[in-house]
Amino acid sequence: MSSIDCAMCNNPATLRCSACRCSPIYCSKPCQLADWKLHKNLCKSRPSFETPPTPESRRAIVFLESGEIKFTWETTCMKTDEDDGTIWESPTGLEKYFGGQRPKIQPYYNNVIRNRRLKEHIDLRFNDNFLLDGSPKNLAVCKVVEGMDNGGAVWRGALVALKQTNTWLNKERTLGNESPGFGHMDLGDFREVVDYLTNWKRNADTDPETRQRQSQKAFEAMMKGL
Repeated sequence: MSSIDCAMCNNPATLRCSACRCSPIYCSKPCQLADWKLHKNLCKSRPSFETPPTPESRRAIVFLESGEIKFTWETTCMKTDEDDGTIWESPTGLEKYFGGQRPKIQPYYNNVIRNRRLKEHIDLRFNDNFLLDGSPKNLAVCKVVEGMDNGGAVWRGALVALKQTNTWLNKERTLGNESPGFGHMDLGDFREVVDYLTNWKRNADTDPETRQRQSQKAFEAMMKGL
């Protein structure tokens, strides 16, 4: 596996936070200081999530509508395709964050904000219809994404982020992992997710269709209040 990228730039990460002892995340002290405003949201809780409670536990990061951002242990299980025998690892029980509904699966491969390809892709789970179904705004996302709640599109509903490993074979992405694929989210991955959300906000604010959906939702909410 190639070296980990610095959370703030594309230099190799060699420094770790002395407080939470996460995986190496920074190339220099200036980059560490630049990331502190975000990093501190999970720094104190990270030491409590060092050792998985079960072999099937994977460390995830959850953004809740209430404003809470937290590490969690999510359980996975192995599944087998009945047709070709392909085996893969799948999270279980994520419906608890989405009112019992199965969330959308969004693989995240490229960080547009920092112009880099993720070494290990991130698996995002959220409600695909959150702009229209009346989901409350996600105050956790609003807290860490600049301008998210200052007008325009707003991320709504819960967001769960997990990390996939063993995703690359000969520098090419494979459709199915040849071995169990989920690893553990860490503080560097937290920055990657926030960059994804920042880019989503930029695109949503400039996309006419998204603006129309937001306007329709606001209109429907107004009519319900009459």
